[in-house]
Formats: sequence, structure tokens, C-alpha cells
Amino acid sequence: EACGYNLTAIPLESRCPECGEPVILSLGPDVRSGTLWERRREVGRLVAWWRCCVDSVSRPRQFSRQVRFISPGTDHRRFLAMHLPIVFILVVVGVVVLFVIDTGQNPFAEEPIVAFVVCPLLGTMVTLATLGLTMLAAGFAGVWYVIQDRRNLLAGSMQIASYLAGYLTLWVAFAWATGAMVTAVNEAGLFRIIEDVTGIDDDLLAFLAWFIPNLVCVVAYFGLVARGTAALRYANR
Repeated sequence: EACGYNLTAIPLESRCPECGEPVILSLGPDVRSGTLWERRREVGRLVAWWRCCVDSVSRPRQFSRQVRFISPGTDHRRFLAMHLPIVFILVVVGVVVLFVIDTGQNPFAEEPIVAFVVCPLLGTMVTLATLGLTMLAAGFAGVWYVIQDRRNLLAGSMQIASYLAGYLTLWVAFAWATGAMVTAVNEAGLFRIIEDVTGIDDDLLAFLAWFIPNLVCVVAYFGLVARGTAALRYANR
């Protein structure tokens, strides 16, 4: 599991001659027993959901060593799917908040087309983009390790990317929160003051203030998927 050394015929109580890790951690009965989400009926759905969301971000390597690589099942897809409606709601609420901050008007009363057409449309687009980003990150990590290790890890990278759905949901909330903050700062005239000093257009400054931290979040997501997939390189189960 750790180094890829062939442990065939080596007793479970021994250690790997290559890296020194106990053989039982690679071939024992408890290896890759599945994520807590796959055992949610035993541990509780809320606990399983919370631990998967936290551990996939804070301990990507340890979390990935729970993932079943040979027989992945469909639980990871359900984990991803349950977050997509939350993403939709966050975007709809975010657009309404941004509209109120920018115009000071109630979109439901003053601009119903924004409330009932633009918000659902943007919510749907961002939800689909979140799904696309998941598949893109999984594909990128899978192809990378095909080239590097000559092993198809796409099934595993898709699981890792799906279990990071909590991270993506939090990122969507962060995106509209930073958008609201940047809009408020722009309305206060701060970016115009910076434009007078630097000569950089205030609209460009506002966009960069929103775009750069969110780009960092996306890059970090790709990094988490890659780190998690790396722990699958020598998976036996």
C-alpha cells in the first residue's frame, strides 16, 4: 500500500522489506474497509457525512486509504449528488443578496425576472459547473497517474473527487460571500481610490479581488484530489 513492493508469500506479521510498514496494513482483513459514508447505517448518517467532509480535506492520504479501489460501488456518487441541491440554493441566495447590496432593491418586488429567472438559471449553471469540475479534477488526476505509474486510477480519483463535495459546497458559499464583500467595498468607493493611486481600472481591481482567492480554492481542490489519488497507486483492494 505504501511503496508498491510485491508482498506475495510474505507473512502478515512481517514488515515490508522495502519500506518497513507492517504487511497486515497492506493485505490484512481490515485494509480498505470502505469510507464511513459506505458504513453510514452503522455509524449514523450525520457522523459519516461530517467525517468524510472533514477527513477528505484535513487527512487526504489517510482518508484515501479507506477507499475501496477494486469494487468502488456507487456510494460516492450519492455523496456528491446530495450536495448539488445545496449548491443550487447557495447560488440562488447569493444572487439575491448581491442584487440587494448592489441596488438596494428587493428583486422579488422590483425585478421579478432576476428572482424567478436569473437566479434559478445561474443556480443551475453553477451546479452543473460543480459537477463538471468534479469530473475534470478526477480525470486530471487519473490521467496523471496513468502517465506516471502506468495504472488506471480513474475509478479511484472519481471517488476522491466526489467525497470532496463538501469542500466544493463550502467553496461556492465562499465565492458568493467574497462576491458580496467585493460588491460592498466597490459601492463604498475603495477601488476607485486605489485606481487613482495605481491607475488600474476599478472594475478590474474588483474582479481580481474576487477572482484570485477563488482561483486559489480551485487549485487547492485539484491538489486534494491528486493527493488522495496518490494513496491509491498501490491499492490491492
